[in-house]
Amino acid sequence: METRARPILRPLIYGLPHSISTFDLKVLSGWIGKTVMVGEYLHPNHIAIPDSERLRMYAEFELPPTWSIWIADYQGSKWRNLAMFHHMGRVDPDPTGSLHPDTHFTSIGMGRLFIQAAATSSSTTIVNENDAMRQIWPLPKTNLSWPPARFIDDGEADFIADSFSRAMNLPHGGSIHM
Repeated sequence: METRARPILRPLIYGLPHSISTFDLKVLSGWIGKTVMVGEYLHPNHIAIPDSERLRMYAEFELPPTWSIWIADYQGSKWRNLAMFHHMGRVDPDPTGSLHPDTHFTSIGMGRLFIQAAATSSSTTIVNENDAMRQIWPLPKTNLSWPPARFIDDGEADFIADSFSRAMNLPHGGSIHM
């Protein structure tokens, strides 16, 4: 997976203009999903991604349709050196009273690439209305031209990364720098 994703990631990280095929977007989405799934285990007592989704990734190298992934051209400094920020929470009340998270929201920064991945098993639809973000999962129907006309900076990246905690009224959890 790493070998297949590396030539797709490199021009994104360096902000190089190019076109990304839908096939490459599927590979990139799979790599991002795997990275989020592995990164979540930095806090093993707060796992939000169900085993069924992990098994699907392992068997089919494809994320479920409940996931959404966006990428942006990032031109700041705070998120440049591989930063990861992960929020999770419960959107829908559980009739059993369980507090097990049903939603996760992860931001990753690497060089000029900012990634936002989100998924939920709740009835909520996750949207991103930021015009600098390009949705890559679910897959778009056409190739993606890179970079987009507008980039994001440190303030906007922080705002996006904190949006789930603001919406859910959760405390800021801090970023995980790898």
